[in-house]
Amino acid sequence: MMIGTLKQILQATSVSQRLGEKLMARLPEERWKQQLASYLQYEQKQYELWQYIYFLIAGRYGEKSVDDEVMDGSVDDLVNAALGNEIKKAMLCYELRAALSGAPQQAADRALERALEYGKLFVMMMQTRLTDQIQR
Repeated sequence: MMIGTLKQILQATSVSQRLGEKLMARLPEERWKQQLASYLQYEQKQYELWQYIYFLIAGRYGEKSVDDEVMDGSVDDLVNAALGNEIKKAMLCYELRAALSGAPQQAADRALERALEYGKLFVMMMQTRLTDQIQR
């Protein structure tokens, strides 16, 4: 079960990176770009960390899946997908932390906190975009 959950976290983190890159390229509001740049850096570090934890447990690195294609839609669709993906990562981290101990468990706890923080960022993006659309 733990290996399967780790694979799912690796996949979700990879999807986060690609969604973040697409949002960075398409998002017209400059006010979000700095936060997205920070998000992309964090996701890259997280992916490397989860790869390392996977290696420690499984004895090999997790393979990048080609099944985790990222949709190509409007900015609103991408923000919605990013929010859903952060919720998924939070649930996976919560599930995984119970099976870990020590530093890997602390990493899962921190990743859970960050997934919730970034989920909040995407909710704020959605809220701001909807407010702007209503005011037009």
